[in-house]
Amino acid sequence: VAELDGSGEFGYVSDGPASQVKVFDRQSLKVVASLPTGPNPRAIVFEPQTQLVMAVSASPQPLSPSRNSNRGDIKSAITVIDAQQRTVIATILLPGKLGFAQAGGRGRIYINLPDRNQIVSIDASQIQSAIHDAKPDPARPGILLDWSELPRTTGSATDRLRYLPAGPECRDPRSLAVDPDNLRLFVACGNMRMAVLNANSGDQVAYLPIGPGV
Repeated sequence: VAELDGSGEFGYVSDGPASQVKVFDRQSLKVVASLPTGPNPRAIVFEPQTQLVMAVSASPQPLSPSRNSNRGDIKSAITVIDAQQRTVIATILLPGKLGFAQAGGRGRIYINLPDRNQIVSIDASQIQSAIHDAKPDPARPGILLDWSELPRTTGSATDRLRYLPAGPECRDPRSLAVDPDNLRLFVACGNMRMAVLNANSGDQVAYLPIGPGV
């Protein structure tokens, strides 16, 4: 998967087998940096307001058995890259198996959670605030933000994390598109349905029939 930054100079491509993101010059197409990520990165998204690139790992890890969590719970990693410096500045841990991601305008990122039938909405500006307040992790590039046990709020759109249900007619959300002007999420599901959701509240607006193999 590839993503382009807002400067017109650089692009980002996920290299799953190497667990890296390759940064390339868009004029020469030469690789200018190889950045370490979580395991098997797939989805990449550029958030223009914060100038952050998010690489979403496709291979989740089991949660520690010492945690007060249900058996079988897992957490997944998002590698946060500063697009201006082209360096890894943080790793965010979230619960569940993360899937496709999209920038939604207004400083938010949306990521499918197929195993939980949800979409997580992240306020990118609060990532910057958390990075500013945290200490570097000597074991990895940047800092570690473990948000896997934060409360699953359903409050206002300014919340750091919001978990939006895909609804009863959507199973296995796979693809995702965002209409930022009208605050709509279009979530294509594995059971041949598309859920249309309010991007702020998560309210179900409509369900539409689609084809197989989305």
